[in-house]
Amino acid sequence: MIGVRIRHVLMTLFVLASSTLRAQGAIGLQGYGYPPGQLTVRAATSGGGLAEFDQAAPLNPAALMNWGVAGAYIQYAPERRTTTIDGTAVTTTVSRFPVFAIGLPAGPKYSFGISSSTLLERNYSTQLSARQLIRRDSVTTSTATTARGALNDVRFGAAMQVTSWLRAGTALHVLTGENRVRNVRSIAPDTGARFDTVTYASITENSTATFAGTALSVGVDIAPTKNFSVAGSARLGFGLRAELNDSTSRRADAPSRAGIAARWEVARSNLTARYNWEGWSSMKELGAESNGVFDTQEYGVGAELPGPKIRGGQMLVPFGALRRDLPYGVAGVQPTEDLLGGGFGFPLGFGRAQVDVGVERATRKVSSLPDVKERGFIYSFGFRLRT
Repeated sequence: MIGVRIRHVLMTLFVLASSTLRAQGAIGLQGYGYPPGQLTVRAATSGGGLAEFDQAAPLNPAALMNWGVAGAYIQYAPERRTTTIDGTAVTTTVSRFPVFAIGLPAGPKYSFGISSSTLLERNYSTQLSARQLIRRDSVTTSTATTARGALNDVRFGAAMQVTSWLRAGTALHVLTGENRVRNVRSIAPDTGARFDTVTYASITENSTATFAGTALSVGVDIAPTKNFSVAGSARLGFGLRAELNDSTSRRADAPSRAGIAARWEVARSNLTARYNWEGWSSMKELGAESNGVFDTQEYGVGAELPGPKIRGGQMLVPFGALRRDLPYGVAGVQPTEDLLGGGFGFPLGFGRAQVDVGVERATRKVSSLPDVKERGFIYSFGFRLRT
């Protein structure tokens, strides 16, 4: 009897998860969306370990000192993912521009920067069909759902070289963005229906949420020896407001975060390790909490090796692995994601520019739902320019 009840509970969870996933497109797109991680190509393909040291990654403001001269960075990272539910697979492609940054040094002791990065991204299109009986006629109802939107982090930062072994920085974050969802439901008579079948009109529903919030971050970069350094940063989220359809206002707190990373230089190679925590549960009051909103942790290790020398400088070869949680649940269970990545950094113009190319294999799963799986390939392209 107990076994029958357990099977019934598991089947109920699977049905709920299947309907939720089919409606929202993918494991990583539940709630308000998927967090790209605010990582540059170089940081992402090294398991996230270089994120606290990379001047273009909008996490540690102390890393702004690494610009050296004025520069800019832009990244394009499309993903091709396949979501499998009970043996049925759906493949989609999503385009992302997750990081844009500008660095403005002011002498050897100070540096400033502005960046825009994606905290959460939610873009998908799905279509569900079902056969029903209406007035003794067999009809097919179709529901097409399209979601477009993102929550973005615009950061204004400053850094200082305090001593020869210590750098410190602080930054103001402005969170902004919107989320648009459109549902179109249509009803069509099946083949062979009577000639006097009623013609059914389509029903269209639109929902829009706009976001506005602020946060403050601080960071340090400590180098006790020439070949070893530790960097850490923390972001404190303040108020975050969502306006729903220009009529309903909900308030919560922007997600806080804290991260730390270590870097060892061995035989001209960088070995890295990183831990990061993010408090997404502070956004519960904005809604989307029915399936759970969770804090997340991530662990990453990686390396960056010197590649062959080409005209203009030294190639770099980063690779690494990252395991992390995702913030929005499926049927109340928190998903996890494993990432394996690698890439190349190509110098151009005798060090004045660099092109980063990388690929990551993402595997997402829900522990209690073995028949629900998701795999994706994230292809990243970054362009870094120095004056």
